Amino acid sequence: MTVMGDVLIGGVKTRAQFQDEAARDTYQEMVAKVEKARQKIPALEKASGLDLTLHHPLLAEDAVKDFEAGNVGGFLCKAENGNQFHLEIVQANYGPLQKRGLYEEALLDAWVGCRVNWHGYDLDDLLEMFEDTDRDKLRALGDPLPGPGPFTLYRGAGGREPERRVSGLSWTSDLVKARWFARRAGLFGLADPAVYRVRVKADDVLVYLHEGERGRKESEFILYPPPRHTIRRVEGITKKMIEAAEAAMASQSDEAIQTAEAMLTA
Repeated sequence: MTVMGDVLIGGVKTRAQFQDEAARDTYQEMVAKVEKARQKIPALEKASGLDLTLHHPLLAEDAVKDFEAGNVGGFLCKAENGNQFHLEIVQANYGPLQKRGLYEEALLDAWVGCRVNWHGYDLDDLLEMFEDTDRDKLRALGDPLPGPGPFTLYRGAGGREPERRVSGLSWTSDLVKARWFARRAGLFGLADPAVYRVRVKADDVLVYLHEGERGRKESEFILYPPPRHTIRRVEGITKKMIEAAEAAMASQSDEAIQTAEAMLTA
C-alpha cells in the first residue's frame, strides 16, 4: 500500500508517493542525516580553508582528508552533483590548491573528467584558470608530445556563437575523432556542425593527452592561448548525415548501433 510523505526537490519541500511506510521513513531519515551534515560545513570550511559548497554534505569531512593527503581525485569526486561541477570546485579552491602545489593536477583532472564539455563556462574564465598554471608542471602531467611539431590539429564544433567556440582550448590530431565530435554536435541538435583545422608549434601546446593516466585515446592537445587567426574550416556535416545516424540509433539494435557508430566515424 502506497503512502504519502514529504520530499526535498531542489531544496523545495513537496509531497510524494512512497511504496510503503518503511521506504518513506528511510528516505526521511536520510534527508535528516544530510541536513545535519550540511550544518557542519561552515565549521569544516573555517578549519580547513576550503570551499565545500559543492561537496556532498555526507562526504565533506572525507573531502577535507583527501585534500590534506594530496588526493586530488578523492577531493573532487566528493562533489554532490557529479563531475560537471569539478571545475567549479577547482575554481572555488584556487588558493588552497595553489598553496599545496595541487592546482595543476586538480585542474587537469577536472577538465578531462567532464561528461560532455565545458560549453557552459565563459571562455574568459577558462582561459584565466589555465593562465595561472605552471606550464612545466602541467605538461608533465600529460603524455610526451608525439614529435617536435609543428602539429596539424582539428576540432569538431557546432551551434551558434558564443557556444560554438571554434577557437577552443581542446584540439586533436585525429581527424576521425574531430569528425566524431562534430557529428555528435549535430545529433545534439546544434546548428552547422563542422570540422576546423589549425597548424601550431610545440610551444603553443599546454599539455598533450592520449594514452596516459588522463588520456582517453583522443590525441587531445590543450592549447593556450587558443588559436584565433589561423583556423580554417575543412568540412561540414550535412543534415542528411545526421538524420541517417539518428535513424540508425533510434532502433537500439546492436546492428543499428554499429551502423550509427560507423556513420559518426566514417
